[in-house]
Amino acid sequence: MATYLVRSTAGCSISPDLFRENSGIPGTVDRPFRPIPRVRTGLALRLAWIQASRSAQPGRESSALLANPPGESAATGPVAEFVLGIMEIFYGDQPADTPPGTVDASTLKRRVDALIAEVVGDPPAPLGLSPEQLGAETAAAAWDAAENGDNAAPDLALLALRYWPSCADAYVLLGLSAGDQADLALPLFTLGVVAGAEALGPAPFSEEGVDAGFWLNPETRPFMAALGFLARTNREIGALDAAAVHFAEMLRLNPSDDQGARYELMSIALAIGDMETATNLFRAYADDTGPVFAYARSLFAFRHGGDDDRSRLALRDAREGNAHVPPFMLGAKPIPEELDEEFEAGGESEAALCAELLRPAWESTPGAMDWLRAQTAGLVNIAPPPKEKRSGPRQL
Repeated sequence: MATYLVRSTAGCSISPDLFRENSGIPGTVDRPFRPIPRVRTGLALRLAWIQASRSAQPGRESSALLANPPGESAATGPVAEFVLGIMEIFYGDQPADTPPGTVDASTLKRRVDALIAEVVGDPPAPLGLSPEQLGAETAAAAWDAAENGDNAAPDLALLALRYWPSCADAYVLLGLSAGDQADLALPLFTLGVVAGAEALGPAPFSEEGVDAGFWLNPETRPFMAALGFLARTNREIGALDAAAVHFAEMLRLNPSDDQGARYELMSIALAIGDMETATNLFRAYADDTGPVFAYARSLFAFRHGGDDDRSRLALRDAREGNAHVPPFMLGAKPIPEELDEEFEAGGESEAALCAELLRPAWESTPGAMDWLRAQTAGLVNIAPPPKEKRSGPRQL
């Protein structure tokens, strides 16, 4: 059975072909490199930050839970035991330079289900409710608790998974609660993808299921949320190969792209020089006149022809759509760490989002930043770039 292997220095991926296997659950998962060195001393305290999650917003994928160290008491209890168990299952005692290895997803899922049963125990089960109903209702309560800043949210998410091990929503909340702990978020979002696929079964992933409207089925949303966050976490840590595979699968399942995967995939394609993928995206979304595709077209044209009429025209069109992008792209204006989830078309918040996605691709293209600076000189107030420039997108 073919498996997509991660070729970058960090990340976790699942072969998209395996979503369409008869089992309805990915057959293999690539065990990732550890993006952060694992230190056993104080590990429970460090990873138990998950218990201090705040302000989740279910259904809004650009939101992220921040984590604060809650103190020593957070190092004990079911959540801390679960976190340590997850780290052991996914990473074991492999040294930091161990290459990714293939793990059977069914075996992985059984081990995690057993871990949850061990740390949570046997909760009361109200009569008349199925395990799926209990899990879904408890997960909804966990999201409500997170929205209200209640530190019990992760415990409720674990309880939801004890009731219903295929509750992807619970894994998404736990993954967001990991904050910037990428070594913890990766396994949790991966488990969310596996659980979501398990809950759906194979039919929705088939060509017939996709043609019938995968995204239109609300039961697919937790799976798609988990897949989106897994892709974005991989992108954030530099595992662009893994991220690109998952963003491409999101577009296959939902060509209308309600989650904005095409923008993330375009940014990766240009950053790694995958012009074929970029061309395919331009063709598939030819009517997209937003700033990400507009400034991507100008960079694409510059890469092919340098400073010529085509690249200048493309840049002019991009600036007509949003003239605020060049200052962010060139470093004259800093990209905020926390970007607005809602923005005005043509405004600065939209420009910051665009620059965050595309600046790595512009910076990696010889002469592109100097060309952009020359073409916009006198049109906007752009200072020379600062000595310290961001090398990539912000953390989740």
